[in-house]
Amino acid sequence: MSLEEENLNQTEKNEEQSANFEQKIDFSGKGYNFNPVQRNAKIMTDDEYITQRVDVQMNWYDNKASFLQKKYKKFKRWEIAIAASVPVLIGFAAMSVMEHTVLIKDVFTDKNGVERIVNYLTLSSLLQVFAAVAGVVIIILKGFNDLEEYQKNWKEYRASDEALKQEKFKYLTRTEPYDEADAYPMFVEKIESILSKERQQWKVISKATNEITEKAQESLANQMNKFQEEKDLKKEPEKKDIKTEAEAKAKG
Repeated sequence: MSLEEENLNQTEKNEEQSANFEQKIDFSGKGYNFNPVQRNAKIMTDDEYITQRVDVQMNWYDNKASFLQKKYKKFKRWEIAIAASVPVLIGFAAMSVMEHTVLIKDVFTDKNGVERIVNYLTLSSLLQVFAAVAGVVIIILKGFNDLEEYQKNWKEYRASDEALKQEKFKYLTRTEPYDEADAYPMFVEKIESILSKERQQWKVISKATNEITEKAQESLANQMNKFQEEKDLKKEPEKKDIKTEAEAKAKG
């Protein structure tokens, strides 16, 4: 048998199956697919609908839910780890040995010939900077989680996947309400209702993006101001000592 004959036989077989399917269905016409046999387009069978529509959507929701779950847990782990490190950094920064450990300094001679040492960066200051940066990173990670709504979307996609599975298995097992003659159009209506509900849950996120950006900028500005104030307070005694020595030398 040639390839053309095989294709022709397969086409005839498909048309015969479709005709048998249309003849077997006793549609009630009460709000469900009124007079479907009178239409020119070929009716999609329940097997085709499940394969081309239901299974495809179930796979998409399942993959998307798994992806978002991994994303959410990844961001959350980093957020917890960094948040736990902040008190440790602050505690180390408060230790006197850290305050006296100088990383960057400058030695110069003033106008009076006195050698001066200016400490630009101590280990304590560096740890405070790390703590401030960690605080900003925590806000950014939390902002990304809130912005992308990983947890919310993960749970909604998983719920939609389970809802589709439930309706599919109820239909395949002829469980109520799919034990009637017009079960197929009822099944389609229910599936499309679930998918439509999911599509309506998308929201505009521009406002959330602006709020997150403002919080991050505000936190960074506060940390930098705090760091500058502490730096100025440490330099104040050194300025007073230089002034006192200069006055004493002038009097002498």
